[in-house]
Amino acid sequence: MTRRAIVTAVLTLLLSTGATTLTACGDGDTGNGPPTKSTRERANDRYLSILDENAVLSTKSDAELVEVGRNDVCKNELLDGFPNFVAARLQHDDPSLDDSEADVVVQAAVKVFCPKHSDSL
Repeated sequence: MTRRAIVTAVLTLLLSTGATTLTACGDGDTGNGPPTKSTRERANDRYLSILDENAVLSTKSDAELVEVGRNDVCKNELLDGFPNFVAARLQHDDPSLDDSEADVVVQAAVKVFCPKHSDSL
């Protein structure tokens, strides 16, 4: 057997073994189901689910409510010590929320998006 034939045989063996190994391992996604959600998307869904469970009615879209939770609540400097003020501010910006709904928005946002502030509630 010539050197070229040996190299070709070894490469063929390595490539076929590697291809089989890669195919067998895969990434677990068979392409048959829906794509898996990111951690951020799962958190958004959990937050919206809490709002739904507590019958929070808002004129804002789901995307806008997520924005409110992530930014208007969790990034508000007054959250620590004055969560009621944050809820009142939400009500001012979204008059469709009543007192209890605004409180639920703050509590849900803290629980899901910024649990480090949970002591402030």
